[in-house]
Amino acid sequence: MGSGKSTIGALIHKKLKRTALLSTDRVKRFVSDFKRGQRDNKIAAKIIFVMAEQYLKLGISLVVAQAFWKKAYIQPYKALAK
Repeated sequence: MGSGKSTIGALIHKKLKRTALLSTDRVKRFVSDFKRGQRDNKIAAKIIFVMAEQYLKLGISLVVAQAFWKKAYIQPYKALAK
């Protein structure tokens, strides 16, 4: 937390055309009682991944402003990018 992921993501997002900015911070606003914790973070991660899939299918590039502290978390995005 507080490392600048959202700030850097927003700056990159402004510079790139036809690009979606995805982050846990944005997704948590959709859930009225979102609480940072294992349960809600898993929900947000799944929502972000599904959104990423759909944006890419529609030809929209992505900036994913999210921490990937485990290899298992980034692998699905790497596969999706291919």
